[in-house]
Amino acid sequence: MRKWWNGGVDKAIIMVLSKSIVLYISHSKLKRSNKMYSEILSSIVFDGKEEVTDGYLFYKVIPSSEGIIEILKIEAGATLDIHRHSHSASRIFILEGRGVYFRGDKQNDIGNSVYGNKSVLDVPEMVWHGFHAKTETLMLAIQTASTEKDTEYLVKPTLTP
Repeated sequence: MRKWWNGGVDKAIIMVLSKSIVLYISHSKLKRSNKMYSEILSSIVFDGKEEVTDGYLFYKVIPSSEGIIEILKIEAGATLDIHRHSHSASRIFILEGRGVYFRGDKQNDIGNSVYGNKSVLDVPEMVWHGFHAKTETLMLAIQTASTEKDTEYLVKPTLTP
């Protein structure tokens, strides 16, 4: 059998993606104490780090011909400010963590809801959204293709939960 990954990190990402898909499609529950699952998630090596309100966002980007897959980690207490993408939509799977998800179709119509483990969030293009992590949050975001930098941040104070 041909080895089609480069080793530890790539293998871990493939396993995380596989486990994530199984976790959201399957009716059987994966126990929180599953040692292998926790070890895989904790072994992810992130490509970058970005300062956000009250903390940091860590990310790993996996390009695809049809879009991108991102693995994101938001520190506990940090807020990923409200923003929108003009040319891409996304489906976000919360792998671990809990917090508040902000979403709205207009700048003055931002609502919020609580997210937690196993939450699935759909974000159409041009919809304002952001996150405040109550606990460290690990998420998998699958985004449609975009040919240009398309993130625009809301120009008003960050909303707090």
